[in-house]
Amino acid sequence: MITAIPAFAPGKMLSADKVSMLILVAGLLAIVLGVLATRPKLGVLAWFAVICFIPCWIEVTVKVSFSAAMVMAILLVLVLLPARPSYISVADWIMGGLFIAGLAPIAVHASTKTAAFDVLTQWLTGYLVGRTIAVRVGIDWIYRCVAVFFGIVAVLGLMEFATSWNPFLMLKMNNAAYLEWSPQQIRGGMLRVDGAFGQSIAFGASLALAIPLVLAAKIPWRHRMTIVTLILATEVVTFSRTGMMSAALAIGFSLLGRNDMTARLRALVVTATSLIVVIAVPLLLNTYADAGTEATGSADYRLRLTELIPDISTLGLSSVAHVAPDGTLFFGQFRSIDSEVILMGLTYGLLAVAIALALLLVGIYLVFTRQAAPATIAVVAQIPNLLTVALITQYQIFFWFMVGLAVYSQAARLMSDPSRGRHDKGIRQLQPAHMTYARSDTGEDL
Repeated sequence: MITAIPAFAPGKMLSADKVSMLILVAGLLAIVLGVLATRPKLGVLAWFAVICFIPCWIEVTVKVSFSAAMVMAILLVLVLLPARPSYISVADWIMGGLFIAGLAPIAVHASTKTAAFDVLTQWLTGYLVGRTIAVRVGIDWIYRCVAVFFGIVAVLGLMEFATSWNPFLMLKMNNAAYLEWSPQQIRGGMLRVDGAFGQSIAFGASLALAIPLVLAAKIPWRHRMTIVTLILATEVVTFSRTGMMSAALAIGFSLLGRNDMTARLRALVVTATSLIVVIAVPLLLNTYADAGTEATGSADYRLRLTELIPDISTLGLSSVAHVAPDGTLFFGQFRSIDSEVILMGLTYGLLAVAIALALLLVGIYLVFTRQAAPATIAVVAQIPNLLTVALITQYQIFFWFMVGLAVYSQAARLMSDPSRGRHDKGIRQLQPAHMTYARSDTGEDL
């Protein structure tokens, strides 16, 4: 009877049990990939289900840890990669430059494996999913999925605030991510809801990302209005100042843009937002007052982080980075870098930051010239978070997904008639060469 089989590394052996498990996993993976390849809408549903309802501490470890969102993104990329885009926009080339700027430092030993791993599994996979999935299912399908899933997320968030019970904490794992992200947060004696996102700031930022897509969804205006109201109410009980700022910008930019929002819907959005502000202000003021110096202390800490800006290298890790005896990475005297812009500079260098800021400036231009697609509005509205919060938990990969969706939808607007949502030849050629799809005017499969 065979009890061991040679592994890839000389001198190492895999037990028969492990080999059997690997074969089983490979078989299941092949089935999953086959289903996703032929049923792309199931892939989209699975993607949003993982983002919204699977906590970041649910991981698969194979030498390194992969969160559920990362695994789902990799699976989707594997089935989407056969798509060979014939139309590559300028933004695609710039994004390619950003990825290269993030990966290049490791080639000259100016970065870490962890930093490169994040670029590949968070930035790139999230971007590729957002950039290509709409070709297979239609952009309107994605908008409707966002509306449904984040409507449910908002209801669960309000229930969490009312009951102080987070059902996602029942999904326990004995790992470092669970220890870091599972504790509930309190501010001024009030629970800060975080849903499955592990952190109230990440939760608030993700809610804000969803708002422009909900407003653009081709569903009855009453449903859009209800969902947006629920999202705004849930945003308040995260007690995240940057999340609320991003939500306000998302509302304002959406009202500014050229879209199919009727005058009635615009008026109702303004009315609902105003009512929520009137109701929320006393709650927020009392909570921040009871929190004492907690809120001001975190703001002061973020301001002190600007001291690190002169230490940002042109390419790669900052010279002030050092690892403590317990393995914790520090930049100067700071452990937590609560600014994605500064953290990107300290980790990947000034070149990466310059490219990212250039993309944001283009997005701002599109917003204020009323040419921005909903996903572009969502990304630009994240500026308060990008300046004061690091990309954490599944918010990180969801943000990069939205960047990819923004690049796709802006390219689609250039190549198609936005009033009817029809793709012209250049957009249709983004589909896999071996597959054809019949489309209705709303992008639905016929």
